[in-house]
Amino acid sequence: MLHFLVFVSGWAGTCLILAAFFMSVSGRMKSNSISYLSMNLCGSLGVLANVLYYMAVPAAFLEIVWAAVSLYGIYSYLSASRGSKRTGSHGRNG
Repeated sequence: MLHFLVFVSGWAGTCLILAAFFMSVSGRMKSNSISYLSMNLCGSLGVLANVLYYMAVPAAFLEIVWAAVSLYGIYSYLSASRGSKRTGSHGRNG
């Protein structure tokens, strides 16, 4: 059962990352939107579970950095949104 969950997690994560990338490149989603960043974070965590299970250390490193960058982007997005609410200006679209 664990093997199946790891398998599904890896493929679901890969599909999320690729979908976010395609939507960004095609102009359907901004790369600084909360949707894009969240899809990348969830996708990278799904792939990370898979590569850790199979002990693929270089790929695990990539996914850890990918998740960290996504978390930084989400933090920046939320910080900017909070700042714009205080000043009365509009935040980024997400």
